Amino acid sequence: MKIFTLSKMKKVLVSVVLFSPAFFSITSCENKKSVFQVTEDTSLLDDSNYVYKNISTTKNLNFVDRKSKIDSSIFIKYSDSTCKKPLKLFSKNQCALLLAPFLPVGYGVDYAVDEMWGHFVSKQNKIGSLQPIIVSVGAVHDYFALRLIILNKNGKAISYIDLDDPTYFPQDHNSYTDYQTESYSVLDKNEIISYRVSKFRYANKGPVGELVVDSVVFKSVIDAKGKISTKQIAKNRYTKKSKSVNK
Repeated sequence: MKIFTLSKMKKVLVSVVLFSPAFFSITSCENKKSVFQVTEDTSLLDDSNYVYKNISTTKNLNFVDRKSKIDSSIFIKYSDSTCKKPLKLFSKNQCALLLAPFLPVGYGVDYAVDEMWGHFVSKQNKIGSLQPIIVSVGAVHDYFALRLIILNKNGKAISYIDLDDPTYFPQDHNSYTDYQTESYSVLDKNEIISYRVSKFRYANKGPVGELVVDSVVFKSVIDAKGKISTKQIAKNRYTKKSKSVNK
């Protein structure tokens, strides 16, 4: 769950435009590119890279960055607030292989290696000859995305889809003050259902205590060649009485 003020929301919108079409979502952590722990190359599909195996939903994922107890200048990303399971950081070579192919025109391998980072999250079950993996992707200026990447039979990254998008806003977002977004996906073999939900309160209209809930649902299908097609399958807006966006 993310709660934003209007000023923070404008910052998010600028960020989305800057990196379109490769979208990144904003995190509250400071830029830690230079102080994440160093990692060595391993096979992309090595089971030891992944904390999870074939997860069915991203809804309950909640990664946490913590300073290393050995060296406080180094940050480690953990699977949850218990800080017991660290996520494996990409090597520079892995950044080039998994991140560079999907950058917008003008951003290349150097940008992926020097200005981005990633962590392995989940190795999914194969879809025919295709191997999906889920990773956490970050870039300078506090961008991140939870991403599913499709590898072909040769281990080459050929397509991707971002499984969360906390930067989603209703069209009339400029007319409200506080809001909360929930963004997650449910995975079932070659199908992905993604939910984008915003709860917000208008600044200058509507009854006092009226909360507006805006939801959009998308369905993505991965074909035999690894191409991902996405379409909107539902959209709904309703209001309810509530004193908090958390209810």
